[in-house]
Amino acid sequence: MMNSESLSRIPDPPVRLLVVRHGESTWNARGLWQGQADPPLTARGEAQARVAAEALTGLGIDRVISSDLTRASKTGHLIAAHLGLGAVTLDSGFREVDVGDWSGLTRLEIEERWPGLRAAWAENKLEATPGGEHLISFTARVVDAITRAAGSARDGTTLVIGHSRVISALERFAGVQPTRSTHLSGRWFEVDASGGVRGREPVNVLGEIKAPMRS
Repeated sequence: MMNSESLSRIPDPPVRLLVVRHGESTWNARGLWQGQADPPLTARGEAQARVAAEALTGLGIDRVISSDLTRASKTGHLIAAHLGLGAVTLDSGFREVDVGDWSGLTRLEIEERWPGLRAAWAENKLEATPGGEHLISFTARVVDAITRAAGSARDGTTLVIGHSRVISALERFAGVQPTRSTHLSGRWFEVDASGGVRGREPVNVLGEIKAPMRS
């Protein structure tokens, strides 16, 4: 359930937020499923964050909120430092979905142990991975987190550093077709005072990025 106190703080017009995926982690590089495991960024992931910070300059970002998992928070700290912003706000509501028994396994290992389930998960036809978090609960906490972020927004743009499933959960909630989130890609979102979440333009921060037009 959305926090009514957070909703009461959301101004009109809607609050704009840019939600992007973290940089490459050591488990990404090894092809391992992470979920809520906490591997660090690779050197390449740190470099991606620095390149992204350059691309984000001039977009009016005045704060960074991040998942509290290391691969996201380190990405956020690197970007915030480059932009001359204060401390990154950590919010566990933006954590990746808990993939349970799949954490630490490769795609091949998952397919060998649970034939067909990975494809069902990719198509959003599986409510939870074995031992993992239910998608309904996951979506609820992510939506609650973006509502909190919107409720504490200032005049500028909020950057949220999250995870691939966080972004796709918000996209589905907003009624837009999910895009495949590569590192430092994501989507612009708007949140209004009623708790409505609107998906705007998808972005790749490591490529060309523009602020979206207001509706």
